[in-house]
Amino acid sequence: MRGIKFVAPLSAVLLLAAAQWSRADEIAHATVHVFVFVEPSISIYPTEPRMDLGSIQTGIISGQIPFRVESNGQTVLFSAASTPLFKGGVVANPSVPPIPIRIGSGIRIDAEQANPVGGANHVTQYNTAEGDVGGLPGLTTQSVEFESGQNGRFSQGVTLGVTWDQNDPEKPTGEYSGLVVLWAMVPPTELPTATTALASRHP
Repeated sequence: MRGIKFVAPLSAVLLLAAAQWSRADEIAHATVHVFVFVEPSISIYPTEPRMDLGSIQTGIISGQIPFRVESNGQTVLFSAASTPLFKGGVVANPSVPPIPIRIGSGIRIDAEQANPVGGANHVTQYNTAEGDVGGLPGLTTQSVEFESGQNGRFSQGVTLGVTWDQNDPEKPTGEYSGLVVLWAMVPPTELPTATTALASRHP
């Protein structure tokens, strides 16, 4: 009889263990931590893709070329470029030399709510070597980094101050045109976004 007394309790224990094992299989779960990195982004567009610089006989031609810059970063590295102004937009025209860039003046970069980092100058100087600027021969400038006064972004207007020197009193009348370019880069991104504005002058 003693051996028989232990049969029922042992059976109950086995049934309870089997039930617990079955419930554990049905409620199992696992957790995975997920994350994403939002990369720096930047875009530029000219607020006036074509700009009339007015008319002149001789003297200094000044252009204030406006752009809009949108970035999710607070600092932006700017550089710029410009070309001479060619009569009728024709580069290969030996009979009428273009109106030259006023190289010594550089290009002035002004932003609505940002300034150069470390007290650097707003005026960035031209590099000496001539290069391709939007398909035309021109000059690029050195780079200057700007810090935005906005919270966590750079979303504002940026203006380039560019000058040319019409020093030929016998320059034929007509329209002379060229290009002005603004490059912007969110450090440490390596490839810049560029926007080109067409500048023209009617002597």
